[in-house]
Amino acid sequence: MHPLRAEVRDAAIGLEAALDALTEPQWQARVRSALGREIPAAEIPWMRVREVWLHAVDLEAGVTVDALPPALIDVLLDDVTAALSRKEGCPNLTLAPEDRSTSWDLGDAPAGSTVTETAARRLADGAGASPGSAHGSRVVVPRSEP
Repeated sequence: MHPLRAEVRDAAIGLEAALDALTEPQWQARVRSALGREIPAAEIPWMRVREVWLHAVDLEAGVTVDALPPALIDVLLDDVTAALSRKEGCPNLTLAPEDRSTSWDLGDAPAGSTVTETAARRLADGAGASPGSAHGSRVVVPRSEP
């Protein structure tokens, strides 16, 4: 096994053990994220899921956004669109993936445009895992911070 893969595995095992040991009050304790935000400790597992999957794509080691489980793509789109919508200058868009029956709104006003393609492509653009126009999109969505 590659040493980096072993390190990731060992870190996951250590994190699982630490999370399993938390009491209910500890889950609600306020902690500081790597970006300096104060969050409840209960958000740590979701942050780890997001980090592992998106960085697996970023490393360009054979994992693409298209390979992510559909339910994960949807919750990541929830997260990414919420983060983008909080940014100044975010365009008012509706993301309406052709492979979903739901849509996601960006910005704080009625959408001026609708962007289609697949949910995976919309996630790749919104999360900064691809250059926005590389997949034929007519609208480039600003990148979000992880």
